[in-house]
Amino acid sequence: MTKKAKFLAAIENIFIEQKTLVLPFEAIQSRLGCARCILTGTLSSNKKIFQKVSKNVWRYIKDEHAPLDAICSEVGLEPNDMEQFMAEGGMLQYSYVRIKQENGKYSKRQFYYMIHVLRKNHQVALEPDYLLLATNPPQVLND
Repeated sequence: MTKKAKFLAAIENIFIEQKTLVLPFEAIQSRLGCARCILTGTLSSNKKIFQKVSKNVWRYIKDEHAPLDAICSEVGLEPNDMEQFMAEGGMLQYSYVRIKQENGKYSKRQFYYMIHVLRKNHQVALEPDYLLLATNPPQVLND
């Protein structure tokens, strides 16, 4: 495992140990004891795993698969909002982001990344705090 992969795993483990999907930057940094710039760079460079919710607050995107309607519900979209991005075989595609459907399910990490790109390009309108999962509590990780 590379040094970067170990560092990413260490950050993921903090969310898992705390049993939450959302943590303040300071909580992550204090557990790791690393320089602020290193942690900021790592979090912001791995948008498929971590996304900034608000100033100094980050969300962990679990590595799991779910049906389209369940993921859309999490972020506050209707499944038909994604129809325009549906390609052959149920694959979702926008720009350089492609998400293959496997057994009727999609990767949540890929989906959240696609939503990030869609929002950045003004292709989908969501509440600014959609990453807080306000409509789908609790924000607790299951063991």
